[in-house]
Amino acid sequence: GFKAREQQLALALGLTGDDEERAGALVVGRFEDGTPVVMAKGEEGKNPVSNNFNFALDPDGLKCPFASHIRKVNPRGDSVGRFHQTLEEERSHLFPRRGIPYDDRDTDTRNASPSPGEFEARKDAKDIDPAPEGWPTGDLGLLFMCFNADIAHQFEYMQSRWANGANYVKPFTGIDGVIGQGGGGGQSWPTTWGGHFAKAFDFSGFVTMKGGEYFFAPSISGLRTLAGI
Repeated sequence: GFKAREQQLALALGLTGDDEERAGALVVGRFEDGTPVVMAKGEEGKNPVSNNFNFALDPDGLKCPFASHIRKVNPRGDSVGRFHQTLEEERSHLFPRRGIPYDDRDTDTRNASPSPGEFEARKDAKDIDPAPEGWPTGDLGLLFMCFNADIAHQFEYMQSRWANGANYVKPFTGIDGVIGQGGGGGQSWPTTWGGHFAKAFDFSGFVTMKGGEYFFAPSISGLRTLAGI
């Protein structure tokens, strides 16, 4: 459903040919090779990919939309001057995290692409059956792990205020297109890279939490105290 919705977004924005790849990049905030969509309108193939960027030159979200995953969960200064936050305060909500994918797909077909125009006649991309070859049909997920000093101030704040915040960082921004929960009435997606026009389109509801736990990891100094060292 997620991949099918990317195709529908591309159709809605009129993206064709090589530009179709930008639909997925708009939702995530990066192309598949890691190139940030705010820095380029296509894959640059750089290794390593630059992470030294912010959104200062894209104040209206016409390169990287405000609902893009990487912009929602790492605003890189977007909230400075808004919500009475400084850059230091904004960054205090960040934390190290990693995602580990799991699935049972055939690795030989995971990069297969759908045929051109396959979804042109499909209006409800959330109900695709059967899935195109190489697309997952089930048992696909992500094991997410992160470390926090203050769960309420970091992980819970990021999810509830940023990812699920339909009015963050501007009114009617919509929820995070990848991990946002609760619905937000759709988001605004630029029809051209850096242009002046955007189109409303709802991209949400494809990530379902299957379970989770909070674990306590004591500091080295804490372990030394317990051990009486």
